[in-house]
Amino acid sequence: MICTIQLHTLSPSLPITSKRLADIFKHTQSSFRARYLLYRYPNVVDTGELLSDLLKYRICTCTVLEAVFKAITTTHPSLPSKQHFKLPKRLFRSLSPSKGAGNIDAEVQASIEYLFQLHPGPDPNSHDGYALVRAVQAMNIPVVRLLLAHGADPKKRENLAVMIAIQSKELSLVKLLVERDERLKSSGSGKRRKLGDRVAVTTSMLTVAVKTKATDIAEWLMQEKSCVPDMRTLMSL
Repeated sequence: MICTIQLHTLSPSLPITSKRLADIFKHTQSSFRARYLLYRYPNVVDTGELLSDLLKYRICTCTVLEAVFKAITTTHPSLPSKQHFKLPKRLFRSLSPSKGAGNIDAEVQASIEYLFQLHPGPDPNSHDGYALVRAVQAMNIPVVRLLLAHGADPKKRENLAVMIAIQSKELSLVKLLVERDERLKSSGSGKRRKLGDRVAVTTSMLTVAVKTKATDIAEWLMQEKSCVPDMRTLMSL
């Protein structure tokens, strides 16, 4: 009965009005949560738009999302799927620098991997590259690799992700963001050639490396990437 009332009222406050109600809604099935979310958005015109809205809710887990797709054929039978949806910021807010380099939040990574399996899939540069910036801040290398593999652009926000990696004094992370690991087979000769860098290094990057005393990064920028320091940076070397 309570769940039926919730579907009629669509109240976000009802589940938190008492411990008893909170406990009831905490144990609701994924199918109920999917119906609740879909009922909140009856007038959407595209699946991408719908997913961008639904994923803002914490209750929209992978299992709930699967239930959404099962229910969507009934509630939105003719809904087209043309737009890429937005990666929810909430997933990446939970990545914490205190977890340390290379230590991943398995649940978050699993959710991100699931979203990228959908079609047409999420925009990896949603919210002006927020996801990659947060993953770099958290030193979460697996998530950084995952985002880059799906087209996340380190150039967003004036190379902010790269700047953060430099300030963190992590040369391996800087290299990961700047250089591509993939190799393409050239037509004709059968030889493989390295793809161009994702990011063109700048004097500003070198300046930040020198200011933060990231000596190995500064040397790599100058020696490997032929980055020429400006006069002020040169005097600081």
